[in-house]
Amino acid sequence: MGTRKGTEHLPRGALLSSINEAVRELKSDDSQASFEAARRLADLGSKAATRSVIEIARRGPNEHSRRFAIYVLRSLEDKRSEGVMARILSSQSEPDGVRDEAAEALSVFVENGSPVALRALLSAQRDPSPAVRLSVAYSLGCSNSLHARNALMEMVNDRTVPEGALQSVGEMAREALSFTTTSNAEGIRSSDQLHHFHKSGKRASPEREKGPDVT
Repeated sequence: MGTRKGTEHLPRGALLSSINEAVRELKSDDSQASFEAARRLADLGSKAATRSVIEIARRGPNEHSRRFAIYVLRSLEDKRSEGVMARILSSQSEPDGVRDEAAEALSVFVENGSPVALRALLSAQRDPSPAVRLSVAYSLGCSNSLHARNALMEMVNDRTVPEGALQSVGEMAREALSFTTTSNAEGIRSSDQLHHFHKSGKRASPEREKGPDVT
């Protein structure tokens, strides 16, 4: 069972109790309570939470719980959640906010060379939702793939600025393309490079600042 530094000292029983309590609160109709529960689960960093959080991401009682659950799964980086994120992103019947979160969450998998994540992101590069396309561009910037760079080159002329965003889809694509080109030319991605790109940010609206998809 994977845990993050700082939780190793917790007895298994106490850890599971903390996870179960946070999972219950993650489903709350109160978005702030749900958000705080997501942060606790991310801080615990235990993959023991994965199955329960996947279920909320798939069938949570409200949209904010599902979005926050996807944020937790992104933080846990558990391969078991990758296919779920890909399916959510590809489903046009899902709310745009949930699909947007799934597109961003796939960044942690595509960064490690996952073909599943890459295929899902490439399939969504022309998604009807500008917010989804913005997150797709962001996540493709985490890939070393030539296919990702080609997709980003096609996205650079997209001038659409999603509601609450700091930049257009095309501007994100150019930033992501610059990052992937530099990284591949050097043959390695330094931790400083990744940190700079991940912290570049996408959104500025007060509503977004309350949610965990702020980078």
